[in-house]
Amino acid sequence: MAVGRSVSTGMLAGSKTGAPMSTVIRSARPWTLPACADDVAALVETIGAGPAVVVGYSMGGAVAQLLWRRHPESVAGLVLCATAGRFGVELLPPLVLQTLGLGLSLAMAAVPTGVRQGGMRLLTGRADRSTMAPWALEELGRGDAGAYVQAAAALATFDSTGWIGEVDRPAAVVVTTQDRTVPPARQELLAATIPAAERLSVEADHRACVDAPRLFVPALKDACVHAGAGR
Repeated sequence: MAVGRSVSTGMLAGSKTGAPMSTVIRSARPWTLPACADDVAALVETIGAGPAVVVGYSMGGAVAQLLWRRHPESVAGLVLCATAGRFGVELLPPLVLQTLGLGLSLAMAAVPTGVRQGGMRLLTGRADRSTMAPWALEELGRGDAGAYVQAAAALATFDSTGWIGEVDRPAAVVVTTQDRTVPPARQELLAATIPAAERLSVEADHRACVDAPRLFVPALKDACVHAGAGR
């Protein structure tokens, strides 16, 4: 896990294990969302930052939900952006998806690191640069292909709908209303399920934080204020 901290705001930002900025640290354990949540909890405890207002965007929203579920003492409030309680692939059972993800990641682990990284750079080098910023493509190219496969399988099988309604912390949900990656209907359901959650909307697609910061940042600030009301 790679970490950055703003001295002026006290904000702490971490990238998930296996993400591009975290690939300097390798782990033999399988990549799972609960493990990511445990990493965040360990970080919060180590630096004495808890309980904290936790912000999760997209997949990070799933990690934030699991952080509250597994380590409630670390969470003062939740801000969930462009995310859902279930991402799911309805065509395949969860166990099948998990098995496929693990099998593919194990197969990739047998490929030398240099070859895997070269393949990622080749794929991102051929991507449409009109739809993604160069820095984003560069970060993806530095990532671990095996971790990406496990992450995709983990996200497809994530489902908090059975317990997210038990959240007992101030919470806010930022809905990206033009999202083509996480359906807005699923984001709305998440907002409606969490007790007393503040709902804020941003008229933008899934990459609102990058493509529409003038719309997203004010909504994020308002969400953080609401989620931090109990501190």
